[in-house]
Amino acid sequence: MSVLVQIFEVQNPEEAVALAQLGVDHIGVLVGDGRFPRELSPAHAKAIFAAVPPIAKRVALSLSERSEAVAGIIEATRPDILQLQAGVEDFSVEMTRALKEAFPGMPIMRAIPVIDET
Repeated sequence: MSVLVQIFEVQNPEEAVALAQLGVDHIGVLVGDGRFPRELSPAHAKAIFAAVPPIAKRVALSLSERSEAVAGIIEATRPDILQLQAGVEDFSVEMTRALKEAFPGMPIMRAIPVIDET
């Protein structure tokens, strides 16, 4: 079994290049409109993604619960993968399906919390 290494909240192109050279598989950037701490603008994310060598995947991480905002991130940054972090109750399966239809071929990952309620 191989291990996939994914690092998020890369802040600049130099970090992205260094991480790829170390063998990181997925280079992630938190992208948004500034509503959440540490979000980078789509333009900043695009500059980081431009520096990522082809040996690594470029991952846009979104915390937004607005499908039009997420679509804008995809259009502006053209990541290899989109990761949705908004809760399923805020960004529904139907909204995710609509994104898949709008951006065929774009892999979408979801973060799903697992809570022990015992």
